[in-house]
Amino acid sequence: MPLDERLDWAHLDDEIRIDEKHPWWPWYCPRPTVRILFYTDDASVELGYATSFGVGRLRDLVVGHNTFHADFQVSLVQRHAGGHAAHKLTPALLADYDQVWVFGVLQTNLPGQPENELTAAEVAALRTWMDAGGGLLVTGDHSNPHPLDPNGPYLNLGRALGHAIPRAGALRTWDGPPDASTVNNHNTQVGDGVHQLDDLFLQGDAVPQQLILKRYPVGWIWPWWVQRYRPHPLFCGRQGAIGVFPDHMHEGQLLIPSSFPAAEWPSGAGGQPVPEIVSWGTDKRNGAVYGITSAYDGDLAGVGRIVADATWHHYFNINLAGFPNPSPTLDSIADYYVNLAVWLSPPAVRARMRCWFWCSWRPTPPSGWWPATPCTSSGPPRSTPWGSARAAASSRSSSGRGPSGSRSGRSSPGLRRSSCWAGCSRATSRSSRRP
Repeated sequence: MPLDERLDWAHLDDEIRIDEKHPWWPWYCPRPTVRILFYTDDASVELGYATSFGVGRLRDLVVGHNTFHADFQVSLVQRHAGGHAAHKLTPALLADYDQVWVFGVLQTNLPGQPENELTAAEVAALRTWMDAGGGLLVTGDHSNPHPLDPNGPYLNLGRALGHAIPRAGALRTWDGPPDASTVNNHNTQVGDGVHQLDDLFLQGDAVPQQLILKRYPVGWIWPWWVQRYRPHPLFCGRQGAIGVFPDHMHEGQLLIPSSFPAAEWPSGAGGQPVPEIVSWGTDKRNGAVYGITSAYDGDLAGVGRIVADATWHHYFNINLAGFPNPSPTLDSIADYYVNLAVWLSPPAVRARMRCWFWCSWRPTPPSGWWPATPCTSSGPPRSTPWGSARAAASSRSSSGRGPSGSRSGRSSPGLRRSSCWAGCSRATSRSSRRP
C-alpha cells in the first residue's frame, strides 16, 4: 500500500465482520493469518523435500519470506489419501481456508477411480466459496496420452481437478497440445552451454527463465515528460520487478476465453472484470512466446480472485532446488509466492492486513519491507515482443493479447508507487483500495 494513501475506516468497517474485530477496533487490529490450502490428487505432492513434486520448498519460502503485515498458515490435503476420493472439496473443508492452490496431476476418471474428477457437488461448493471471495490458484502441466489408450486423445496433467473449477477451469488448455514431445512442447529452459535445451537437467539448475511482464502506466511523475510503468502486483518484489521464474522443458498453455457469459463472469459497478495474461516466457529454441501467468480480479465483481499458471513446475521442489538459498533469484521468486498469497486473499483478510499495517506503523519500517529499487520503469510502451509469425500465433492462442494490450480496456490493479510489499493498491475508487 502506498504511504500516501489514507486508511478508509468506514470501508474497512464494512469489510471486517463483527466477529473478526478486536475489542479495541478501530484503535488496534490484530495481525491477520492467511489460511492457504494446497490441494492435490497425487501422493508425491507433499509438504516435504523428499520428492521432486513436493511443495515443501514452496511452503518454506512463503512462510519464511512473509511480510510483516500477515502470517501464512499452509496446509496440504491429498484427495485420495486413505482411499479413493476420501478428501473431497466440501463446504466444511473450504470454510477453513481463505484460498486454495490446486496442484492436480491426474488426467481423468478411470475404472475403479470414478471420482478422480471433481463431482457436481464439489463444483457447486467451490462456486459458492469463490463467489464469497475465496481465492484460487489453478495449475497443471503438459498433456499426455489417455492413460488407457496410448493412441487416444491427449489429456492435460492436472485436468481431473482443474477443468471443472468455476471460471478458473476456463483459463488453461486441458486437452491436446502442448505435450511432452520436442515438437509440440512449450520449452522455457535456459541453456548452460553444456546441455541441450530439451534436457530436463536444466529445470533444476541455478539459471531461471526471464519473464516478459505486462506493463501498466502509473501516471506522470517528475520529470513530467517521462511515462513510467509498473508490472502487475503479483510481480512487484522487494528489489523491483520480478522478472525471473523457474523454467521447464514442457509447460502447459494458458487460455483467455473468447466470450464471458454474465452467468459465469459477473459484473460489478465498474463493469465486467475479465482475466488477462500478466507474464510471458520465451522458447529459446525458436523465439516463441508463451503465456506463463494470468490473473482475474474478481474484487471488481464481488467474487474471489483467480491466478492461472502454465505449469506446477514453477512451484515444485525439483525446479527450486538448484537456486542457492539465499540468493537474489530465489528471493525474487519467493516474493512472487508471497504476493500470490496476499493477492488471492479475500477482501476482508486484506482489509485486516491494511488495518494491522497502519496500527503497527512506525517511522522506520521493518528491514526488508521497503524496496531497494522501484518496481516502475520508464520509456515508451513496449511493443508486442513476438519475433516471428509462429510466435505471434502461439501467443494469440494462449493469451488473447500481448503484454502492452488489455482485453478489458482497463488498467489492472497495481501500484501507484514502488511499495513492493505485496499490498499493491489500486488508484481508482475508494471501494477498490485493496492490498
